[in-house]
Amino acid sequence: MGILSGIVDLLAGGVFGLSQVFGGNLGWAILSLSVMLRLAYLPLTYRRARRALHRRQQLAALQPALSHLKNRYADDPHGLATATAELFKQQGLSMFDGKFVLGSLLQLPVFAGMYAAVRQVLATATSSGFLWITNLARPDRSLALIVTALLILIGLVNPNASGDSSRWLALVPAGLGLVILVKLSAGFGLYWFGSGMVNFLEALLLKRRTMPSDAAVSGT
Repeated sequence: MGILSGIVDLLAGGVFGLSQVFGGNLGWAILSLSVMLRLAYLPLTYRRARRALHRRQQLAALQPALSHLKNRYADDPHGLATATAELFKQQGLSMFDGKFVLGSLLQLPVFAGMYAAVRQVLATATSSGFLWITNLARPDRSLALIVTALLILIGLVNPNASGDSSRWLALVPAGLGLVILVKLSAGFGLYWFGSGMVNFLEALLLKRRTMPSDAAVSGT
């Protein structure tokens, strides 16, 4: 609890400090800090995204062998599990990607800390307008829709969400985001938007990295 409280105080101080740079505007301060925070751990999340994409490609290559095992051990669930585990071991794959999950968990303190920091800042602010938003402490449906559109765009661009079923699953965060943001403060919506812009950049970088190999596959 003490560590999280320290993170919240540090982030709240960052918002107040940046607001002075922007003439006291908390909206620009929250937006800029969210972008800087997201850029700070971009190397980590980009490696994690590349790892996920590589694993996905490996699993796709194993589908014929997995289908063969399912047919072979159709009446033997234990044998299927054992054979599948052995196949994964031969390919250097683990059944559970712990590093991917750990990378996701490492982002939670910043996410939770920024949410609490925004609440703390807006609770003490005397003025919190931004562009068309008159009060950052209240929800704003227009901002919620903009963030949702950005999340949809990220899901469409991200190569980790290729394929019809994966594409629909990638759009789930957008739906959840809309439900959440219509109830949360617009200040937190700005944080979500700033992080989303860097997420979009990451998706574009990942897609650009995969394009040569895709072209090579289509040309064979």
